[in-house]
Amino acid sequence: MALTAEGTISLWNPAAERVFGWTASEVVGGPLPFIPEEKRAEHLLMRERDLAGQGFTGREIRRRRKDGSPIDISVSTAPIRDPDGRVIGIMSVYADITQHKATQEWLQQQAELLEQAHDAMLVWDIDGVIEYWNRAAEELYGYTKAEAVGRVSHQLLCTESTSGESFLAELRRSRRWSAELLHTTRDGRRIIVESRQVVVRTSGGVDVVLESNRDVTGRVRAERELREANEALRRANSDLEQFAFAAAHDLQEPLRNIGIFAQLLTRRHSSELVGDAAEYLNTIRNSAQRMQMLVSDLLAYTSSTNERHPERASANADAVLRRVLQDLARPLKESGGTVTAPVLPALPISEPHLTQLFQNLIGNAIKYSRSGEPPRIDIAIQQEGGESRLSVTDNGQGIEPEYRQRVFGLFKRLHSSDVPGTGLGLAICKRIVEHYGGRIWVEDGPGGVGASFRVALPQRHLDAGSK
Repeated sequence: MALTAEGTISLWNPAAERVFGWTASEVVGGPLPFIPEEKRAEHLLMRERDLAGQGFTGREIRRRRKDGSPIDISVSTAPIRDPDGRVIGIMSVYADITQHKATQEWLQQQAELLEQAHDAMLVWDIDGVIEYWNRAAEELYGYTKAEAVGRVSHQLLCTESTSGESFLAELRRSRRWSAELLHTTRDGRRIIVESRQVVVRTSGGVDVVLESNRDVTGRVRAERELREANEALRRANSDLEQFAFAAAHDLQEPLRNIGIFAQLLTRRHSSELVGDAAEYLNTIRNSAQRMQMLVSDLLAYTSSTNERHPERASANADAVLRRVLQDLARPLKESGGTVTAPVLPALPISEPHLTQLFQNLIGNAIKYSRSGEPPRIDIAIQQEGGESRLSVTDNGQGIEPEYRQRVFGLFKRLHSSDVPGTGLGLAICKRIVEHYGGRIWVEDGPGGVGASFRVALPQRHLDAGSK
């Protein structure tokens, strides 16, 4: 706007109308309308200085709008001179800083809390212009408070994950936002920060954005390296499993031939084999049988996670148990063993895998029964804490606490080679159960007698499989 030397308004632009509320037709030719009575003396002194040709730059003053509300403004003035250099008027530029002042007052109230924060704390207006920058931000980014305040946040920090106006629009809409962002420090370092931003309304009714940034570069890189290492390990395990499967599969035929021809020699030439020769042939036959058992278990182990959709699997445990008991009828009869179980519900596991579990757990209970006592095996299933829990409890030799994790390892056996087996049965059980996101462990049997193998499977597999 512009004033004459006498103090009447000669220019009142649309911006002045928006800021103060009066239209040009209401004020041009008259005195400034926005000066409260208590500010008239101040205005006269400022006008004298303007007429003396000195003017002001960015002076903060308080005036009033047409509706009577107070307004904080920043004023810059300059004299208007005629061709002879005489001051004939005053040109004034006013900027509404009411919200800025309110924000600064609020920031002064919050300053102690913001400075105590360990995270880099920024406060910026809804257009992204930084108004506060704490010491932690100086240390993290390398910019001083004086260098940062007044800059646009996402431009200063070179955030590659956001795109200026679209990001600000989303923040205005949702009023909170968080993400891991890539920032650049003053010295050009690239860092990853965990950034949280929330729109806060100050005591003056102004919306500002409170942003906290934490350097997580080390953690993110470590997680990435761990993922890469896990992926490399997964590939290596997959390659090893494929090799083991192929090797075991290829060994079956020559082992079968060794066993067949050892039997033929025994049948056709047993009378000719005397002394060491008969013993050697018997050793060959027994070793071939044991090797065939080991190869069979290796194949079972490597194929134990071939269920492509474990989340859909479901097995009729009662029917599976009946079939397994038919397969184990001979060793049960020879040992005098008994198996008791109520009617069992469905389990979130495929039937072939549940068959392997029952065969191994019941078979072990038969093999490791107490001397002189027939094996007694109790089977139960309960639903507990979102899990289906299977228990196979025996009255056998039991397992000492220090060996209860070891027994699930590959080729781990706690008894002499007189007891048949390869040491892979429980490893197969563990691999199957973990494929379904479950757990397997062993406890003492009732009264400290025998062992109780427990399997816990998430019920979500059962729910998914039943839909």
